[in-house]
Amino acid sequence: MGDFIKDLRVSDYAAYCLTPFKKRFVGFQVTRFPHWQLDFYLYNGNGRKTKLLCSINKSIHTEKTLSKGPKMVFLDLLTYGPELQIYQENIYILGRDGRYIDVYNARGIKVNSIECDFKRVLITNRQKEEIWKLYKHNKEGLWQRAKKIIKVPQYFPRYRTFRITDNKIYVQTFNKIVDDTEFYVLKLNGDLIEKIKIPLIYKNIVTPYPYVIHMGRLFILKENQNTVIGSYIISTFDSIFKHHQFF
Repeated sequence: MGDFIKDLRVSDYAAYCLTPFKKRFVGFQVTRFPHWQLDFYLYNGNGRKTKLLCSINKSIHTEKTLSKGPKMVFLDLLTYGPELQIYQENIYILGRDGRYIDVYNARGIKVNSIECDFKRVLITNRQKEEIWKLYKHNKEGLWQRAKKIIKVPQYFPRYRTFRITDNKIYVQTFNKIVDDTEFYVLKLNGDLIEKIKIPLIYKNIVTPYPYVIHMGRLFILKENQNTVIGSYIISTFDSIFKHHQFF
C-alpha cells in the first residue's frame, strides 16, 4: 500500500486543483483583471488547457482608479471554494450566480443546471462582527483598505458547498438548527429528495472541519490542538456519535 507509481509533470503552472478525470484533468485558473473570476478548464494528460468549461465571477467590489485596470478586487467574504467534483461520468461545478450547480460531461458539454434557489438566512449583527473578525485575521495585510469598501451582506449565500455520494447530492446551507446544519439532499438530476439536519462541527462561524458523507454516515476530521493525536468522528444522522483517534 502507498507504493509510488509515477510522477506527472504539469506544464501549466497557473492551474489549480487539478482533478483526474478519464485520462485528463479538470481544474481552474484565477483571472484577476478586469474582474476576479475563476475559469474552469479541461486539461490534457500533460496539464495543458484544452477547453474552457465556464467562468464564475467571484468579486463583489472593484475599486475605481484612473488607470486602465481596477486597483483591487475583493472577494465575497462568505465565498469559499471553488467547488468542483467528479462523479461517475460528469463534472459538477458549484457557484454560477450563487444558485446553480452546473453539470458537464466528459467532452466538456453542459448537460444540466441544477437550481439551488434555497431560502437565504439573515445575518445577525453579532454574526457580522464575527465575520469581520475572521476576515481581519485572515486578511490582515488588506484590512485597512478592505474595511472601507466592503460590507458584510444582509443574507448568507443560498449554500456553502456540496458533496456527492451514493448517487445523491448533499448541499450544505448556512441554516443552523441548534447544533445541526441543514442540508438539501438531491437526486443527480437535481430533484429534491428531502431536507435533513447533519451535526457538523465548525472551526469558525462559517467553516466546518473537513467532512465526508458516505453510506448515510458522517466522517469529520477534527483538529486536536492539545496533542499530536487527531480525531475523527463517525456519526449517523440521528446525532449518535462514535469517537475514534488516530496518529
